[in-house]
Amino acid sequence: MPGILVVERSTTLNHLLQRTLQAAQVGSWEELHSFADALDHLQRVADMGQSYQFIITGSPPRSSRDFEELLIFLRNPRQARIPLLVLGLDKLPVVEQLLGQRAETHFLPWTQFARIPALVRQVMPVVEPALAEEAGAAAAEAMAGMVGAPSPELALPHLIADGVRVLFVDDSASVRIAYRQLLDRHGYLTETAGSISEGYLKAAGGAFDVMVIDYFLPDGNGDELCRRLKQNPATADAAISIITGTYREDVVKRCLEAGAVECTFKNEAKELFLARIGGLARHAEMRRAKRDDAERMQRVLGMVGDGVL
Repeated sequence: MPGILVVERSTTLNHLLQRTLQAAQVGSWEELHSFADALDHLQRVADMGQSYQFIITGSPPRSSRDFEELLIFLRNPRQARIPLLVLGLDKLPVVEQLLGQRAETHFLPWTQFARIPALVRQVMPVVEPALAEEAGAAAAEAMAGMVGAPSPELALPHLIADGVRVLFVDDSASVRIAYRQLLDRHGYLTETAGSISEGYLKAAGGAFDVMVIDYFLPDGNGDELCRRLKQNPATADAAISIITGTYREDVVKRCLEAGAVECTFKNEAKELFLARIGGLARHAEMRRAKRDDAERMQRVLGMVGDGVL
């Protein structure tokens, strides 16, 4: 079993951690992308009489139930012996409390992520000091290269997000509750709506990465809402999926023509649904990154023009 467990919901920050650990030459590690999965995994590992040498977890911008349940588990005497590093934009009250109750616990702001190799060296002294220094420098270069900026402090607001935001639109209250619980359990920030009008108002008022829209709604069809969202510049970048209870080729065709990325079905396995949502989230991230690159290029070209003048 690898010596380190990494728990981080953000794809970007998880990549940054990978680069940092690779540079620190710590060997292999295991990655999980939700606090609920991390809790289940650690419970199973403990039942088998095994443990990790080091646990690194990101903290959410706002405390959540699954994050707090993970911290409660890590307080028990057996788990409290495992060194824990919590990374976050701010130190949450639950993290502050944990630091006072758990000896082998450290908190590090993301702005100081280059100190991770030194902390790893304290816990796992297999890393040469010179290599650890190189790892810190390599990690700083990784951050600069990922965001196109020389300073981690400047780049941090671009990197830190509240998680992937999902809007789920369905006229059935029970369906909305079930899917919201499923998505929240896997680290998504989910809001729901029960009609086209409510869905459009919520979408226009919040920056959602992914929207899942039921096809049959009380005030119209899902492809109508999809078309309206794609025509609105404020919501056009979101990745949209139409969800329906039955497969009909005419429905799928209308939805794709309206701008949906794909169709999902209510009778498919939850693992497949979550895989689709993950693909939609990556699709939205790529579109956003492309737009940000274009805006950055426009600023650069503007500065070049000023320099020529």
